[in-house]
Amino acid sequence: RSALSVILALSVLLAGPAFAQDTAERPAGAINAKPANEKASTQDGLDWQIKPRWRLQYDIADIDGPAGLPGAGSFDAIRRARLGVDIKAPEGFFARVDAEFQDSPIVFVDAYAGWEKGHFSVTVGQQKAIDPLDLHGSNLNTSFMERPAFYNAFNYGRGTGLLAAYERDDFGILGGIFTDPLIMLNDVDKNSISADFRSYWSPQIGEVRLHLAGSVHMRDLKDFASIPTRYRQRPFVRITDTRYIGTPGLFVEQETRYGLEAATTWRRLHAVAEVHWLKASRAQL
Repeated sequence: RSALSVILALSVLLAGPAFAQDTAERPAGAINAKPANEKASTQDGLDWQIKPRWRLQYDIADIDGPAGLPGAGSFDAIRRARLGVDIKAPEGFFARVDAEFQDSPIVFVDAYAGWEKGHFSVTVGQQKAIDPLDLHGSNLNTSFMERPAFYNAFNYGRGTGLLAAYERDDFGILGGIFTDPLIMLNDVDKNSISADFRSYWSPQIGEVRLHLAGSVHMRDLKDFASIPTRYRQRPFVRITDTRYIGTPGLFVEQETRYGLEAATTWRRLHAVAEVHWLKASRAQL
């Protein structure tokens, strides 16, 4: 039976003005990459910079549908309540620590340190892995209220590991090795591990910026192979835990994901297209 959900949502966002653009998000490589002088600030022998950052986001939503539809109704909740600090140091070093206070216990969102010199950069710690295009920009400035459906459905997210990048002019290549988030780390031999790669080309042609990119992600779930994995997605609001589409529980040992991106900007207009595939390898299949 198919159901049409009418979704009304209001997202109220408060953020520190110095970070309204959130240009220090890692990893780089988006079509709206940070301006060149952002990197220069840590490479020209300048003094230390320490900037507090905070974010409070409150969601109100209503999901309507046929009588008896699970998960329908009105919802409201604090979506994010974060406090953190950005640090820039001489010789190209940088760090970020962000904590989420609406969770119990309090958890780290970002906790990384890195170094950049010229066209190279290295980042170590819990950070955004090499994610889809819409995840490379700030979640303060998305085109729509929510991320693409495949982001949650395919379990993209932050991980703990090492990211290396080479970015020059309109071209960049990024690669990294990641394991689970800090709060999930227990045994190094049993935590999941992934290798992720992404390359992009974003030339400027007159007033038009083009963007083409591809990525590949390979993950060994290790301990998580004994726990059923479901690939599923909420309706267009994140506030509800009800998923209307999804797979049954699968005992997945390995995942391979591929992504292609295309985008363009012209003045205040932009267009984006993105597609991702996932192959889940299960035991005895």
